Amino acid sequence: MTDNFSNFIPGIAGWRWVFYVNISVGMLALWFILAKMPQLPAHNSKHKLNYLSSLLMMSGFLPLILALQLDKTHYPWGSSTIILLLAFSGLMLAIWIIHSLKSKNPVLDLRLFAQKVFMTANIATFFYGAGFMGVIIFLPLYMVNVQGVSATGAGLTVIPLSMGMVFGAVLSGQLASKLGTYKLLITLGAIIALFGSICMNIFGLGTPYHLAVVIMILTGIGLGPAQTLYSLAIQNDVSQLEMGQATSAMSKSGAGVALPTSGLQLGLSAAFASSLNLVWLTIAISFGISLIFTLLIPDKALRSNNIDQSDYNRVPMFKLGDRYEQNITHNDRGPAANSQ
Repeated sequence: MTDNFSNFIPGIAGWRWVFYVNISVGMLALWFILAKMPQLPAHNSKHKLNYLSSLLMMSGFLPLILALQLDKTHYPWGSSTIILLLAFSGLMLAIWIIHSLKSKNPVLDLRLFAQKVFMTANIATFFYGAGFMGVIIFLPLYMVNVQGVSATGAGLTVIPLSMGMVFGAVLSGQLASKLGTYKLLITLGAIIALFGSICMNIFGLGTPYHLAVVIMILTGIGLGPAQTLYSLAIQNDVSQLEMGQATSAMSKSGAGVALPTSGLQLGLSAAFASSLNLVWLTIAISFGISLIFTLLIPDKALRSNNIDQSDYNRVPMFKLGDRYEQNITHNDRGPAANSQ
């Protein structure tokens, strides 16, 4: 669009315009949330947001991310800036952990990590995200610098990966609801993603474009189940009162991918110049570690959502939220109230 639409829309030129696409998509998503998302009842709780815990957590992770992201040609690992950032990060994270363990209402209850499903799923997501970001970052670089395609062509290369991810996520979600389990589907997805990343090692100067597309689709199909089923595994294991915090922690694990990805990028950027195979090998190792922890996730039957499956055939989609809200309200009254 930024390469070819300047003749039709004056001023549309340059890569920065690509970010304006997100505005229209974001506005549509915001409208959908405000207009269609049901208002679920809040629990009768006197808990308040722990601002101190949030501040300590941000004070710990922010300097750590900066230390990993700063250009090491200007700020070497042994420089005073990097050392001070890492030391301050370690100090603040230690204070945050102590505060969270003693607080009655921490922003992240660290006791959740004592649950095996929560722990293993978050670690698996951590390394999955690092490998995924490595693919997203270095695939376009490979297409531009090795295959010699344009920036638009490099961007189009990611589309087969995204299409495969959407297909894998939808298919695995449907199968999980029918089978009542998630472990097998996540494991198969992790194996396919690992196999796809290993196949990337054949990428070179003479690699046909269509072969790269096939490998991207295959990798995307493997990555798809992880988009939903890791969160499903965690939400299925924790209590309803812990579900919001557990899901948020899962998101933090995904956002925390900035940490391993930062280190991954530092290593891969140097490797890119000398050996492209080392780039894909490092990504494959990340997916392999994710697979190992995926295998350690306990397999548990999915809990019922109290909505009859036939409702999906006869009730409009936007009415299901109202039905779900009524069920939650009814269940939160407790057994004694429901029996009256």
